[in-house]
Amino acid sequence: GPVSDMIASVGQIVNLHHHPFGNNYFTCQECCTDTTYAPECRHCWARACVEAAAPPADCFSGRHVTQHGPMEMAVDRMLACAQAHSPSWREYWPFARCMNRVYEERGLNGTQDCASEASLKYASLLACYASAEGTELVIMHAKATPDHPSTPYTLVDGRAVDASEVLAKVCAAYAGPPPKGCASSAALPI
Repeated sequence: GPVSDMIASVGQIVNLHHHPFGNNYFTCQECCTDTTYAPECRHCWARACVEAAAPPADCFSGRHVTQHGPMEMAVDRMLACAQAHSPSWREYWPFARCMNRVYEERGLNGTQDCASEASLKYASLLACYASAEGTELVIMHAKATPDHPSTPYTLVDGRAVDASEVLAKVCAAYAGPPPKGCASSAALPI
């Protein structure tokens, strides 16, 4: 997609932050206690629990609700573990791309192959996934995921951008000498 294309073009000037939480939320008394996914519950939860200065105590202790079901929850948790067990986003991103590529056919069963492809330690990913660390990482990413209209939701320097414009926006925001990859963004709208 556009983010991976941007990384291939100008990855050397980027500091990528990926939060594998998407359109998920936790049930809470203030918003929704039903575990059936509802966009209005997600927006309420984001406002009450992520954006509020003093969120309710049950914001991150309720049931984890995903837009696409249990496989999404499992893969997002593994992505959170992979990110935490990677030296930087540059080692993590190939794993994330691989998991995205195999998601429909293999889901979590693609972890070992993707870990191998990204040179990550499969055993440490599994240990994280099966432990309290995995839960803590999911909550960390939940707290870092702002309310958003849809996914993918892409920010450049804290400003929402359409994914199709990410290369142009990154190049426009960069203050140093533009890398070669920015030459191709000159004709793109910003």
